Amino acid sequence: MRHLYTTVIVLLCVISASAQELVLNEQIRREVIEAALSTLKTNYVFPETAQKMDAAVRERLARGEYDKISDPKSFAATLEMHLQEISRDKHLLVYYRSEQIPVNSGTSVSWIGGLGGLAQENYGFAKVELLEGNIGYLELRRFAPPEVAADTVAAAMNFLHNTDGLIIDLRQNGGGAPPMVALLCSYFFDQPTHLASINWRPEKLTREFRTSETVKGKRYVNKPIWVLTSQQTFSAAELLAFVLKHLKGAVTVGSTTGGGANGSRMRRLNDHFGMLVPEGQTILPFTKTTWDGVGVQADLAVPASDALRASHVEAVRNLMERTTDQTRKTALQETLKKLGPSHSAK
Repeated sequence: MRHLYTTVIVLLCVISASAQELVLNEQIRREVIEAALSTLKTNYVFPETAQKMDAAVRERLARGEYDKISDPKSFAATLEMHLQEISRDKHLLVYYRSEQIPVNSGTSVSWIGGLGGLAQENYGFAKVELLEGNIGYLELRRFAPPEVAADTVAAAMNFLHNTDGLIIDLRQNGGGAPPMVALLCSYFFDQPTHLASINWRPEKLTREFRTSETVKGKRYVNKPIWVLTSQQTFSAAELLAFVLKHLKGAVTVGSTTGGGANGSRMRRLNDHFGMLVPEGQTILPFTKTTWDGVGVQADLAVPASDALRASHVEAVRNLMERTTDQTRKTALQETLKKLGPSHSAK
């Protein structure tokens, strides 16, 4: 499955319905392949893997495996598949656009549909809700840039502030901007905390992501958190799940995530082909490891479709264990009966 929202903000050109599809020939195929391999050798996060991809694709090229592919979309998908067979990197994508790709797209970054499109999706905040038992529920579909979504984060966290536990739903979140993960995490930490670093190979520089000393809304600290995950949970969404799991004791509920940790950028190959290239290695200071290739494991493994109910049950049970109010305890017991059977966390 292709994950379109990654650890960088991805530029994709809009396809016009009237745009004429490109017919491939040998020159175009070779031009795209050479540009892709050159880009990987220069920028891919792991140089040795880039060399292996180069050798493997050139062997296929010499055998004529690309010669009969005339459809550009099929060619992009085939080349992507061959590159991923070697790299096992789900962030490494090859794409085709019938409209011409801007020359500067290798360095420019923008959200699909523009920032206006993000506003129409409420910057990824799909739902903020109070569940029975005074459990907060936050469904996030993506991580938008903090500069446009900070007020939305504050509004959501203010709404959730008085709840006794929080469920964060990342089951349909394919990633986005790491700075947004850092901003959201700032509400869960009462002290500045180093969350992650990305070592960018092309520039030979490291960028750190830390929580903020101040936030616009109210912090959410010293309360239990459950994070819902699925195979579609990817990239920056995995970063949030990993950080909350290891640093705040959050319980992950659902299934193992997609397993993409490296920072990526869109690179232009020619007028109609581009490639998302993992160029930065993510380093987590608190574990010295990442979830790349393996995903974030669920503490409470249940079908993703049942993760919300299962986490709600666990949240209510947790609250029952903490409350001394017998009247409330009785009400929570009734809530548990309505929710159904529970599961056992690891």
